[in-house]
Amino acid sequence: MSGAEARRLLRPGGVVVVVDATLQGVSIRHRLSCAWRMISRWGLIGRKDLNRDKLEGLVRAAGFQVLEASLIIGQSMNAAFVQAVRAR
Repeated sequence: MSGAEARRLLRPGGVVVVVDATLQGVSIRHRLSCAWRMISRWGLIGRKDLNRDKLEGLVRAAGFQVLEASLIIGQSMNAAFVQAVRAR
């Protein structure tokens, strides 16, 4: 779903949460390991790695007011998290 579509569907004051797996903050060794697993499983898919700042920018560009943005640190992968509200 695009940001514009999410904005259209939400009422004013409605909250959207966007989470995406990211390699932000992951060691080079682990990045290579993840890349190898993704390529061997799905092939070359041309996926762009969204870090927290890029994800936050996309949410703002769709017309949302960001309430919180953070990087969630996991054991094998990290995630970019953005919580935003549709302006009234």
